[in-house]
Amino acid sequence: MANLKPFRAYFYNSAKVGDISTVVAPTRYNISDDMKNDLYKSNEYNAIRLFDGKSYDDDTENANKYTRSAQYLKEWIEKDVLVRDSEDAIYLYEETVEMNGSRYQNMTFVALLEIEELGGDVRMCEEIREISKNDRYDLLKATNADLSIISCLYMNRDKRLLTMMNTLSQNKPDIEFDSIDYGMYQRIWRITDKDTIEKIVELLKGSKLYIIDGQTRYTTCLQYRDYMRDNNPNHTGREPYNYTMVSLFDSNSDGVAIMPEHRKIKLPNGFSEDYFIAAVQDHFKIEKIIVDPQDDSLTETMKSQIKTKRLETKLAVYCGGNYFYRLTLTNPNYIKTVQRR
Repeated sequence: MANLKPFRAYFYNSAKVGDISTVVAPTRYNISDDMKNDLYKSNEYNAIRLFDGKSYDDDTENANKYTRSAQYLKEWIEKDVLVRDSEDAIYLYEETVEMNGSRYQNMTFVALLEIEELGGDVRMCEEIREISKNDRYDLLKATNADLSIISCLYMNRDKRLLTMMNTLSQNKPDIEFDSIDYGMYQRIWRITDKDTIEKIVELLKGSKLYIIDGQTRYTTCLQYRDYMRDNNPNHTGREPYNYTMVSLFDSNSDGVAIMPEHRKIKLPNGFSEDYFIAAVQDHFKIEKIIVDPQDDSLTETMKSQIKTKRLETKLAVYCGGNYFYRLTLTNPNYIKTVQRR
């Protein structure tokens, strides 16, 4: 079962760093060099130095972006740039973003999750890249710290957790700030009441958690846990390396925006477009939409044509030429039968 518990998080000390918006950074990796340079310049304590720092030509095995990250983390804690909370908490985290002309407001619970093998209560949504896994493992091994959150989706049909989030968010947030240049307003509440924490943990116990962002980081945590366990003769299972920080999204939330996945697929020899369309028509309504392949807005046209209602599943398939196919799943429950195979 999903085993969650509260923890004592580190936060930036605004008395040391100034405007919090200058020290936060996008939570994605491999950002452009220009953006990374801008983040480095925005504040000497910008978080980009911790989780995706710069590499240099004269880096060595003992002096590189991972060792620098570990040194930054150690120094910032010693200087009270990063300050640890005094008591255990589960955190309510809210993000508000503007996207494609719509405003999305989403809340999540942030807690520690006991690491378990994938495929049971914790499941992945996509395959991982080995090169990314190596990068994240080297960082984790150097810092011994969770520097970014793994995002998981859970399904709670009675909406009690979502109702709890909405109630808790009526209180004054402990922290709130804007993010420079990427349009996200963020608020955080500390939940320290033991009865509330126990209720959250109990309601999530037994839930299936689907990793929607952070598959690579989770498998890295598994690898690191196994490494630490194998090298700790007094291993008990209660050590910090047995847990990882997760952000838990409620599937009922209107603020959950699932963006389309765009993949260019290398087709096998002998691929037949006609055969493919004939094969999928058992489960999809098929529409052929004429487009101008030379139009720079082709991708945006395809996106707009597969915008869906909440319970719809649509795909755009372009095989070349002056048209693409819009496929609409006719039976939403079919996906569940595929998942069980």
